Amino acid sequence: IFGTPTNTIGKTVTITATDAFDCTGSKVYTFVPNCESLTLGSTSPASGTLGEPYTHAFTVSKPAGLIGQYFSGMRFGTLLTTRQDPSINFDWGTGSPGAGIPADVFSVRWSGTVTPAITGTYTFRTTTDDGVRLWVNNVRIINRWVDQSATSNSATVTLTAGVPVPIRYEYYENAGFASAVLQWSGPSLPLQ
Repeated sequence: IFGTPTNTIGKTVTITATDAFDCTGSKVYTFVPNCESLTLGSTSPASGTLGEPYTHAFTVSKPAGLIGQYFSGMRFGTLLTTRQDPSINFDWGTGSPGAGIPADVFSVRWSGTVTPAITGTYTFRTTTDDGVRLWVNNVRIINRWVDQSATSNSATVTLTAGVPVPIRYEYYENAGFASAVLQWSGPSLPLQ
């Protein structure tokens, strides 16, 4: 019912409705590609009509999981769909990742953040059939962009407790079986 808010975490903002609205109850709106979710709380007024300005207190937070952008082709051709995936833990076999996505010759770019609880060395492990590239804190740490059966690759990085770190995972499927998994482990963190 309104535009995507920016730089408004924990702020009170004034928004103009573009449609009749009812903000009673608990509602969550997710905005892509900014990966932000808006949780509506108390609103004054609780409902309104087209174009009526209202003031609304809300919080903006990153949703759990990663944003996955699914493309045609092995090199990020046409964007087919964008969705929030709670984790990268897929074994599609010879099937499709979802409606409108082919079973073969597609690519995916997932992005999000991880926040370590303890400072130390963390291991990131990918297992894919076919190609994979992984960036942690904007540094590419895994680059296995080749056709392959299910293969695991790992790399280590040092992370600081409580500091969110961006991750980007790129994957392509050529033909046959398709799978993509991302795991991490570190101090007091078993592989998950």
